[in-house]
Amino acid sequence: MKSFAELHDHLTPGELLAGGADRHPVFRDFWESASADSFAPPESVIRLRYSKLY
Repeated sequence: MKSFAELHDHLTPGELLAGGADRHPVFRDFWESASADSFAPPESVIRLRYSKLY
């Protein structure tokens, strides 16, 4: 068993803001859907949540 930290590279401070999300698959998809205007999850995540309930 490995921890998340062992499976993935660490980000350096400011790396996401400098365009580094492309080099990190874990962050790539989520960074594109992030919004500085809201903490609400993107619509695609909301749909996934409801699909798991049934």
